[in-house]
Amino acid sequence: MLSAQTLNKTVTLKDQFGQEGNVAIVARYFAVPVVKRHDAVYPIIYPDDHLVFYATEPKEWNVYRQTRDQFGIHDMKTRWTELLGVPTQKIAWSQ
Repeated sequence: MLSAQTLNKTVTLKDQFGQEGNVAIVARYFAVPVVKRHDAVYPIIYPDDHLVFYATEPKEWNVYRQTRDQFGIHDMKTRWTELLGVPTQKIAWSQ
């Protein structure tokens, strides 16, 4: 988990399903590219792409969306939102 200061930044999210406002409260997770292994090895294609996930004000959705992944096509129920993933850059690393 990241140790980060509270952000409380109002954001507007827009995608193919619509638009909504929310508040990015604090950075929670830093995600890095990884090699995926499932019946085959899927190498990292974009090694410099990273994400920061921010905690947001939870919102209920209760909608169904069709998804597709390596396992097939599925109906997925979205119940609520609680994190916002934002592209970012890794500037430095230390342990």
